[in-house]
Amino acid sequence: PYPATTDARSTSVGTGAILRFARPVCYQGFPSDFLPDELKEGNPLGLQRCEA
Repeated sequence: PYPATTDARSTSVGTGAILRFARPVCYQGFPSDFLPDELKEGNPLGLQRCEA
């Protein structure tokens, strides 16, 4: 979107905008069937993971 303000502390472009418009997503407690393949417990894509 076009910047709607001339105030340099808030703008719709740049790295600050990414933090403002990004939406945190939490999958805690989701059934495995609803998770993306990258997050499923069975690791169907065979991705390398760090287990803590």
